[in-house]
Amino acid sequence: MENAKRQRGGGPILAAVLIAALVLLPVGYLLSIGPAYGLHVRGYLSLPVYDAYLGPARFVFQRCDPVLDALDWYASFFDVG
Repeated sequence: MENAKRQRGGGPILAAVLIAALVLLPVGYLLSIGPAYGLHVRGYLSLPVYDAYLGPARFVFQRCDPVLDALDWYASFFDVG
């Protein structure tokens, strides 16, 4: 009976971890596009691999020109020059 009344305290912590993951994973993906572009330009990533990696971002950002321009600007920092 006493065990049935005992509450587990992991609910708020689990919720915070899930929210952080839902926010940080897309941000990390977007920030990794620039270095992936740099690896592609330098020949470390083939075009099919780079296109597969960039596919989800390209699908979303091709529908919004200002965001696509910002992504191109960010990727230009990783260009060979």
